[in-house]
Amino acid sequence: MCGVRASAELELPGGERVVVVHGDLIGRLDKAAVFLDDPRVSEAHAMVSLRGGQLVLLSLRRLVAVNGQPMREVPLCAGLELGFADGLIVKVVRVDVPERVLGLQAEGLGVRLLAAVASVVRHPTGPRVLSRFVPEAAAHLWWSGDVWKLRVAEADAVVVEAGHAFRVDDVSFTLVALPTTGPVLATRAEGAIGEPLRIIASWDVAEIVRAGHPSVLLGGLAARIVSELVSLGGSAHWLTVAGEVWKGDDAGPDLRPRWDVALNRLRKKLRAAGIRQDLVSMDGVGQVVLSLGEADEVEDRT
Repeated sequence: MCGVRASAELELPGGERVVVVHGDLIGRLDKAAVFLDDPRVSEAHAMVSLRGGQLVLLSLRRLVAVNGQPMREVPLCAGLELGFADGLIVKVVRVDVPERVLGLQAEGLGVRLLAAVASVVRHPTGPRVLSRFVPEAAAHLWWSGDVWKLRVAEADAVVVEAGHAFRVDDVSFTLVALPTTGPVLATRAEGAIGEPLRIIASWDVAEIVRAGHPSVLLGGLAARIVSELVSLGGSAHWLTVAGEVWKGDDAGPDLRPRWDVALNRLRKKLRAAGIRQDLVSMDGVGQVVLSLGEADEVEDRT
């Protein structure tokens, strides 16, 4: 059975010990796996990621210090001391990385490495996998201490392992055993499974920042679409966004084709940069949505 998770046990400044797994956040966010109640700590300060057979701590908003040296990526090992601020030290007690861990595979969604809890939610464009508990989700997967469990809809929870399959709507999901040293395993987001994003919007330019990656700069129509969505709180009818992007233009017959072309180009740029494609999407009823994870941040400079 592929029941073991890659995990690390951390000792907090007060002596409390917390187990973290891939995808877990450390910071001042109240939903973070490791909550550090200190104003010098960012809400989403760092994230645990499984890469190349190692658990690695990725700095997000601020760096993490090791032996006084600020670092963006820190491979975790027993005995390591992580500095999140002067005098605020978190110690690594142990690190366990098995040869294989459990993932979830579905057509069109690829393979997702499972965090401690995952929810399969319905969406107009098809089911999505989120790395958190969503009460109204169509299915839930979670680690119960020594086994993985699955509950679909209102059915009773069952113990599952690699090879188990279930369906949500017309999509078939299969649990798969993934080698921890394989190239497929780079923790992804969604506060997700994935790397949290910081979006800096300033109308004609929008910058998307991810830890360990070059910043992605958007210009022209792509930047204006993202900036307008940030300004509107993340969701609006496409006509509202298009009306601002092409100021002075009416909703004539050529506006929708122009909108579709601009949106498709934006999504292609995101995909080419390795950013999750559903960051900007249409919901099927005319709304365009900026889909942010719990750890994503936006800065509106428009």
